[in-house]
Amino acid sequence: MTGRIANPGCYATGSQLGLAPLLPYLDQSRLPSVFGVSGYSGAGTKPSPKNDPEFLRDNLIPYAPVNHIHEREIGHSLTRMSHPQHPFTTNNPIRVQFSPHVAPFFQGISLTLHVPLCQSMTAKDMLEVFREFYQNEKLVHVTENAPLVRDNAGKHYAVVGGFAVPPHSEGGLAELANRRAVLNVTLDNLLKGAATQAIQNMNIAVGIDEYTGIPTPDEPTMSPN
Repeated sequence: MTGRIANPGCYATGSQLGLAPLLPYLDQSRLPSVFGVSGYSGAGTKPSPKNDPEFLRDNLIPYAPVNHIHEREIGHSLTRMSHPQHPFTTNNPIRVQFSPHVAPFFQGISLTLHVPLCQSMTAKDMLEVFREFYQNEKLVHVTENAPLVRDNAGKHYAVVGGFAVPPHSEGGLAELANRRAVLNVTLDNLLKGAATQAIQNMNIAVGIDEYTGIPTPDEPTMSPN
């Protein structure tokens, strides 16, 4: 034991929360895609257009469209947590496509994930899979509706929801393209994406309750749809 703790990146945290429950259902011949939007507090402290509120006004800035460090981190971490019955190993790692963007709001992350599946699923199936997977996690809430950044900003938990699947098509490339899951994840990049999970990791490392010092509400804040 080295005594060192690797705290995941904020984008990587949200992406892994959205992908981990679907590992048994992933189609290994196609790549999951993650479209991420972060507040400019996640764009570093060195002055640049990506953290300039005036430049960001009414704007959205894409950056690092390929080979982002979180792209590799997501695949590496998910491969490590794969069960033996899954087809993923260090020689056949999970790979993802990740497209980050910076938005005019200060803090928070919204992710939309498109996940290729090896079998057909309904939105209800996905909801049940995620609820079972996270049933004992106090800082991951699963909802039917898509979560919103403004509801999650300043909160210590992540929210996964907005489950959807395309209409079923019979045969050929159309069927393959539509055999995918779509879902949304939100979290605060400064809290669950950084400081909150650092506290969780520290608590675990020193042998106390994981949630010591962290608010754990029973239900997430959700705006009416």
